[in-house]
Amino acid sequence: MEPSRRGAAHACRVVAVTPPDSPSPSRPARRVAMVRPPGVSPEDGRARVDAHTRRADIAPAREGRMHFGAFFYGTVDMPDAGVDGPPAHARNYGQESYRRAYDDLIGYAQACDTLGYDSMWTAEHHFHNHGFEVVPNVVLFNAVLAQHTRRIRLGALIHVLTTWHPIHFAEDYALADVLSGGRLLCGLGRGTEERESNVFGVNVGYNGNADDTHNRDVFEEQVEIFKAATTNERFAYRGKHYTIPPAGLTFR
Repeated sequence: MEPSRRGAAHACRVVAVTPPDSPSPSRPARRVAMVRPPGVSPEDGRARVDAHTRRADIAPAREGRMHFGAFFYGTVDMPDAGVDGPPAHARNYGQESYRRAYDDLIGYAQACDTLGYDSMWTAEHHFHNHGFEVVPNVVLFNAVLAQHTRRIRLGALIHVLTTWHPIHFAEDYALADVLSGGRLLCGLGRGTEERESNVFGVNVGYNGNADDTHNRDVFEEQVEIFKAATTNERFAYRGKHYTIPPAGLTFR
């Protein structure tokens, strides 16, 4: 539908998008209701992709226009959740619900891309029972989303960097960014949930206690290493928690 015009900045269009090329054609595709951002024309959702470099013709930032992004938490459908529903630990929706959630996220990315949104974001979570978040690796998933979209930037809010080795994360992120045509956006954090972080041997801690202070120190070094690895051809790092490369190592 088209709302009454109250000036170009307020014009928007609500559409229903059936994602093309569904990864699971045996299941009916869900229709996604999305709203075109104010002040964004249909042409903003179109882009060219160089067949050789796979670099997208990403629309440059334009002065005077607000930029719009969409955030999707990445959960399964939970029809019985709520006050009268079973407790979180007793709910289990099965593998089909997880596959459907991935299909939905791909469809949302395609809809955002078509409608001219500037970015789409999702979150890294592990072992969540209460919300059944299904994206433990946003780097990998954004590489997949990039193959189903043309111009939209793809980001994470956040990558839980403290559960990674910073060099491994930098390698994976750089590879995914190249495959996306340079469209990735990076949000880094150190985590908030003991349930997910402690399984990886990373104690988050709270309120300035010893675990919190240690986690913060490690995170700060990891951010420095990630920035150095992604902005330099060669680098070395010497910190309290990381020495890269290790002393005495010979590269051949």
